[in-house]
Amino acid sequence: LLDAHGYVVNDETVEVLVTRSSVPEQNATVRALHVADTRCVSGDDLELGTTDALGTVQSALPYGTWEVQVDNESPLDGTWPQVVVDPTAGQPAPVLVELAP
Repeated sequence: LLDAHGYVVNDETVEVLVTRSSVPEQNATVRALHVADTRCVSGDDLELGTTDALGTVQSALPYGTWEVQVDNESPLDGTWPQVVVDPTAGQPAPVLVELAP
């Protein structure tokens, strides 16, 4: 299955957990920005959804390296986490996003 940009869409789900001061952050809009490569110079920007009461959102992503961000927020350590979706690596590990207070 290909997405609108010609990427192969992974059948496996990426799970993102968003917290602030170690407490789940509900209603946070999570997006993934594709890290530029030879197929996508400018990087795609995909909205993954809004976190639930447990601070989680799940979504399938096309193959590649993705930076996970939360709209209108900053990461605690100044750097957004990345996840690699690779057809040979299996299910990606859950992504933890800790927001600045």
